[in-house]
Amino acid sequence: MTARALPLPKLPHWRDGLTFAVVLALLLAPWPGLAATCSSAFAATLNFLGAERVLDSGVSLALEPLGKSAFQPSIHAAPLWHVFLVATNPASGASPRMAFNTRGAFYLPSATFVAFLVAARAWRWTHPRRAVLAGGIVLGSFTTLSVLVAALSFLALPAVGGISLGESTRTWLEAFFLGWFAAPGMGYAAALLAAACALLAGGGLESLALGREPVIVARK
Repeated sequence: MTARALPLPKLPHWRDGLTFAVVLALLLAPWPGLAATCSSAFAATLNFLGAERVLDSGVSLALEPLGKSAFQPSIHAAPLWHVFLVATNPASGASPRMAFNTRGAFYLPSATFVAFLVAARAWRWTHPRRAVLAGGIVLGSFTTLSVLVAALSFLALPAVGGISLGESTRTWLEAFFLGWFAAPGMGYAAALLAAACALLAGGGLESLALGREPVIVARK
């Protein structure tokens, strides 16, 4: 009869959980200027990447940070975290706008993912760069899709007239945005998916088996 040693997966230490909680709390703390800086950078980056454009209908689309806009009182919570999707119609001179929350769609999942990387000590993984890249792709996709769905739904409004979509299509877009991007907890869900992808890409699963006593399995 022979014995074979099988590694037992290493369970997370309580210190890892504490590290995660502390880092996340620090990142989500209401630091002065954080909201305004994040929303301004968010709008500038997306405009640079192509969000600022003139559509075939003649309506121009751009993102603008709220700043100290007179529209702030109309935002129900955390106005400085919002940016405006602004559609300008040169024919009518109208510029309808819609507020978009950058905290839930960008900062919250990003901060949660960073806290996970620090708590898991991702720099010790076999491929830390791959891990960051994989997680970044997931978070970038989540943010990009949330902006895209919100913009399409906004531009399809009759009062905006930026694009032509059927009423049912616009309703489905709104439901999709509210259910998958604006719903409470979806930012954490995106971060959890990003963490899982980072763990697989970075070789984190292999490192979980280190430092544990083996389990002896008897064989005849």
